[in-house]
Amino acid sequence: MEQASGLAGKFPRLARYEGDIVGGLVSAGVAIPLAMGYGMFAFTVLGNDYFPDGALAGLVTATILGFVCVALGDKSANVYAPRVTTTFFLGLLLYGLVHSGVPALNAGGLGLVIPVLFAIILLAGVFQALFGLTRLGTLIRFIPQPVMSGFQNAAAVLLILVQLANLFGFDRSTTFVQALRDAHHARPLSLLIAVVAIAAMLLARKRLPRMPALLVGLLAGTLLYYILGIAGLGAHLGPTIGSAPFNSFKLPNFPDFAELARTAGLLTLVPTIVGGALALAVVGSIDALLCTKLLGRPGEAKADGDRLLVRLGVANALCAGCGGITGGLNIGPSRDNKAFGGRTPVSALVNAGALLFTLAVLFPALSYLPCVALSAVIVVVGVEHFDPWTLRLTKRVGARLASRKVVLDLALILLVAVLAVAIDIVFAVFLGIVVAALAFLVRMSRSVVRRQYRCAAVRSRKSRTLAEMDA
Repeated sequence: MEQASGLAGKFPRLARYEGDIVGGLVSAGVAIPLAMGYGMFAFTVLGNDYFPDGALAGLVTATILGFVCVALGDKSANVYAPRVTTTFFLGLLLYGLVHSGVPALNAGGLGLVIPVLFAIILLAGVFQALFGLTRLGTLIRFIPQPVMSGFQNAAAVLLILVQLANLFGFDRSTTFVQALRDAHHARPLSLLIAVVAIAAMLLARKRLPRMPALLVGLLAGTLLYYILGIAGLGAHLGPTIGSAPFNSFKLPNFPDFAELARTAGLLTLVPTIVGGALALAVVGSIDALLCTKLLGRPGEAKADGDRLLVRLGVANALCAGCGGITGGLNIGPSRDNKAFGGRTPVSALVNAGALLFTLAVLFPALSYLPCVALSAVIVVVGVEHFDPWTLRLTKRVGARLASRKVVLDLALILLVAVLAVAIDIVFAVFLGIVVAALAFLVRMSRSVVRRQYRCAAVRSRKSRTLAEMDA
């Protein structure tokens, strides 16, 4: 109270936004490592050489989304940044492009793959805005809950598995399958740092409720990393974000779309670009509409999903032009923003301003963050992304209180999650919708009559006199 009154005395106009300023700065502290981690996640197939570029792409995305969404009329205190689900999809998409059998992509190499990826992100933003303008956001909401739960669980699983190479302290990024095979080569000290960071983050939630737990965990892991390094054990630790040598081809701030236009087999790439963009737009739109439900508070006005899609679509298209990736509503930092006093769009602007300052000034220093510490806190975030509804269904099945419908819903969740991880996320979502629709039709085709009673076997509940009953 004294601090507030002092601020009011010196800067009376600024004091009314004190909560927004504090909330915006605290949420930025949480959003920065998440944006960097998700950006690295999206480009993990390119290896450690591109960790700094992926981190930069994540920060660019969070910065542009914040400014553009507020400029386009967002009146909430929500924070925007890359999302688990869309970065998961982008990672799979980039893997498919790198290992594509299309002759034009093979001939162009990575110098063509990168512009194609950003062309997909840009076109996906256009599609997302069109979804909002044509009010398709209302229809997307009707996607069955088991399908979306399976999709969310798959993203959480992949987010955790992708961190294994960093948790094990490997010098090079590998697939989680290869990381599991090489688990016996894991560095014990790297695992120790991961355990300390995770434990610090979990303890902070209970013991330090006024401190962002993610920052506490990241700080604990980073301190231990450098303490061990100073003690002469640096060779037994994993790399930092910026320790990998830079590749000769860098992810540009402004993608070289001219390279794409000069490609001889451009027409053969159109189906890949349009199909990938449409799928990314659907995934991003579904995720955004789900986040509005999770962030809504009792008594608040219901968010307009179609306007949200228009804002996000325009912002994501601009992100692609500046070397960013697809983003959406950032649940964790948004809640931290509101918990620390953020109530108006000013807090979102403060958040975006802090991210911009990080990009312009602090980014070289952030390259010294240990990969293991960042991956450790992201593992906790991944665990927290598991769908609560799925966990409740699992408990009911474990307690043998589940009906046939509950078992079928859980089976559909598992089907979508497995297919999304093992085969293709878009195929998994659409197959899940088909299966859910067929199950719904089967249930609706059954008769609503469960029992039949005849008057000769069941006595009427109406009270009658003896004379009436004898008659």
